[in-house]
Amino acid sequence: MLKAVSPEHLAGATATELSDALERGEILFFPKCPVPLPGEEDGGLLRGLEGALTRKNVTDYFLADRTIGIDPARKERDQVHLVLRRHLREVISFLTQSMPSS
Repeated sequence: MLKAVSPEHLAGATATELSDALERGEILFFPKCPVPLPGEEDGGLLRGLEGALTRKNVTDYFLADRTIGIDPARKERDQVHLVLRRHLREVISFLTQSMPSS
């Protein structure tokens, strides 16, 4: 079952409401992304990577503190790594606030 979670619903959700819905097998749908996406400058950087890619996907390995899929000789690699790290911090913040561990 699909459960739409509006920003208003999210603001009033209890500490376990979202995780309980997932435990019941519901799929959470956020019509408006609850996590800030990269801004225009960072988005432009990410959209302009086609000449720097060495793989189909760019992957950031958090624990290893490395990003693959971009030519290591390209200056954009470090910038992309920082953009992905900032976004990861936003995602972690959202998850810890909206679905704290029980």
